[in-house]
Amino acid sequence: MNQDILAQARRFYHHVANGGKLKPEDVSYMVSALEEAYEDHALTFEEWLDEIECYSTRRERLGEELPVSDTLIKWLRAAYEVGYEQGKKDDITN
Repeated sequence: MNQDILAQARRFYHHVANGGKLKPEDVSYMVSALEEAYEDHALTFEEWLDEIECYSTRRERLGEELPVSDTLIKWLRAAYEVGYEQGKKDDITN
């Protein structure tokens, strides 16, 4: 994962989140940057759950909304794996 490109995409995101505007070429760069940053890197369930999105990790935000239990984590992991497998199939057929 290219950390420099990912950092630039995050800067654009925070710029917009704080009321800034993006030019069309900024949006194009951001999309390309994210594609390149995540190219050939499939996140594990744990990486995905612990990835910072907006102001905290998905795991932390989940805990704000629901009581986190082993059963809930198992259910989320199964849903993630099904979606991951379907995404691989879709990539192959497209």
